[in-house]
Amino acid sequence: MKDLSVSEFKAHLAATLREVRGGETVVITEHRKPVAEVRSIDLEGRVFESASRPFKLDDSRPSAPATGLAAELLDEDRGRI
Repeated sequence: MKDLSVSEFKAHLAATLREVRGGETVVITEHRKPVAEVRSIDLEGRVFESASRPFKLDDSRPSAPATGLAAELLDEDRGRI
């Protein structure tokens, strides 16, 4: 297992991912405290399903307006509160 600071991880992302693909596990640290673990995943045996219809960002289907806490969080994020 290998430890990298956030800045080291960002600076050497591609090389680190190559190591992870090779079986290495990397612990990302912030101020010398572990915050994340990066390891390879085993895709063998996993089932991936196709979407029932293509996704597009400009989907014209109307959506329900946000209410309650969701509306408050959106308003706060948009600077309305």
